[in-house]
Amino acid sequence: MTGTGTVTNWAGNVAYTAKEVHRPESAGALRALVAGSAKVRALGSGHSFNEIADPGPDG
Repeated sequence: MTGTGTVTNWAGNVAYTAKEVHRPESAGALRALVAGSAKVRALGSGHSFNEIADPGPDG
């Protein structure tokens, strides 16, 4: 699944923005995504209570 926009942390009190958000459904899809990307940033499980993990609008 691919999308754009805003993702919130698990508590809903911090919102992260990203140009694209990918949720690959298999290891093969993840490998293809990483191989075809110039820059990758993992969001993880969203446990951050501040914006340090926010890639910003360009990332």
